[in-house]
Amino acid sequence: MSLTLSLSGLSLKLTKFTDNKLPRAVIDPYAGLEYSIFGTPIGDGSLFEPKFVWATTAFIDKDQERLIGAIYAEFDRLRRTQPYQSANILLIDANQEYQEKLPRTRALAPDTTEQLVGATHVSYFAQFYVWMVKPPEFVENGIWRTVTLTLQETNRVL
Repeated sequence: MSLTLSLSGLSLKLTKFTDNKLPRAVIDPYAGLEYSIFGTPIGDGSLFEPKFVWATTAFIDKDQERLIGAIYAEFDRLRRTQPYQSANILLIDANQEYQEKLPRTRALAPDTTEQLVGATHVSYFAQFYVWMVKPPEFVENGIWRTVTLTLQETNRVL
């Protein structure tokens, strides 16, 4: 299990997390269900595919802390000075597979394969473009250091 962040020749692989919860979650708005005055169900929700957010805390060493700091500094510089997509951080999520109807719409994580689910769906570790929507938060706990990251999906990696 791992999350890998890459930007402008800087790359970091996180493999030791502080809990067992998988960090990827769907951002609101979720699908909703209302009922008419007659009790008829009425579906609600966005028409576009929901985006994801990763909120996680990982154990790191001092070198990894420096690398995360450099990735954030480069992201923030690009965000402020370049077109929107230049600031995209490549995130390889090897923690949780992504499932969808065939054909696959996202890039596979390196060194992985897709798995068919029935005859119509696929499951695989995917790549995403993300932004750091909060600066990384570092904590020192004696011999351990941790980083808390909040990453939000921007576009698909094709």
